[in-house]
Amino acid sequence: EIKKQPSNRQWQGVSFFALDSKPYDALIATHNTILCVDLIEANGRISPLPPSNYMWRMGSHQHPIFSPLLESGKKANALSKKLATGLKLNTNVKVINLVVIIGNADLSDVNCLDFGNRVLLFKDFLNLINNSLEFNSLTRPRPNTKLLPNEVQSLFKFIEQNSVVNTQIMEEYNAIEPIVQ
Repeated sequence: EIKKQPSNRQWQGVSFFALDSKPYDALIATHNTILCVDLIEANGRISPLPPSNYMWRMGSHQHPIFSPLLESGKKANALSKKLATGLKLNTNVKVINLVVIIGNADLSDVNCLDFGNRVLLFKDFLNLINNSLEFNSLTRPRPNTKLLPNEVQSLFKFIEQNSVVNTQIMEEYNAIEPIVQ
């Protein structure tokens, strides 16, 4: 079920675009933070491989992959720098990376990593959207930070002008019940 958000908490987003040859699954401008979201399909146990945790084994896949958490962090940092120089957004606004797992995955090995709380199952991501306390605990917005409507529109215009894939803009909606069981 989709429910229109209250006007004081409207979020907007763009999905599936690339900036500087880096693919972005979704970028969500919240009331006080920009979320850089990577969507990963995985089932089973997700295990970071020691000693560095740069490589992860995703469920039953034989070959490890580079850490989605580190990859999304690099994209969020690059985007933050690009927005600071190209748009001159409110400098208090943070760009936070999230990895959202679509599937039935076990994250117990990931949760103990630095920033491991930024790896979420899809159902937990949907719950996060509706829970201000959990959202603020995860994103830790800077005090008195707001993304103003004109800044959000400038952000999307910047992405549209600089991306290599057409963007789709979603406005004022969020899921209040899990879409994927």
